[in-house]
Amino acid sequence: MRNSIVHIPSAGPETLIAEPSADVLDRYRRFVEYTKAPPRALDTIAVRDVYTVQWDSLVLVELRHMLARSFRLAPICDDSRLVGVLTETALCQFAVRAGGLPLNDRTTFAELRAECELNDTLDTVQRQAALAPESSRVDEIEQQFREHFQKDVALTVVLITTTGSVGEPILGIVTAHDLPSASGKSVIDLRT
Repeated sequence: MRNSIVHIPSAGPETLIAEPSADVLDRYRRFVEYTKAPPRALDTIAVRDVYTVQWDSLVLVELRHMLARSFRLAPICDDSRLVGVLTETALCQFAVRAGGLPLNDRTTFAELRAECELNDTLDTVQRQAALAPESSRVDEIEQQFREHFQKDVALTVVLITTTGSVGEPILGIVTAHDLPSASGKSVIDLRT
């Protein structure tokens, strides 16, 4: 960069041959800030007001709520801790197991527990969700989506918890629509 704005002849003082504009200098400043402290996803792109349900929540009531807002899945919490995820796949698995979709006004998520409950390893093929620790940077979350896409896995959401484990409170979620690459923004321009 220095050579593009200053010319030093073999004899004599430096001569300014170009003057950087304020926006170029600002972009370099942001790049340096980014490389020193990349932004955490939780601070920049994650949605912190997370919609959740409980095992005793009524399925049809919550499905109506989800459909009205175009939610494709619902994290299931017990005492604010992530214990399950309702997905479209889980509903299909429940229908196959039950020989239909026997939902009525009294059906709770507890009846879908076999299809929705999470263990220590999250099966992203069936669950359409992945976990990440709160320290995850934006580029690491982007990479999770990219890796799943390369494996032909339709990742819907990354759930952020303290250490990226089941049984912890959900601190935030990131969908593919929240990613900088989806909006055409540069990850360097993200700040809290």
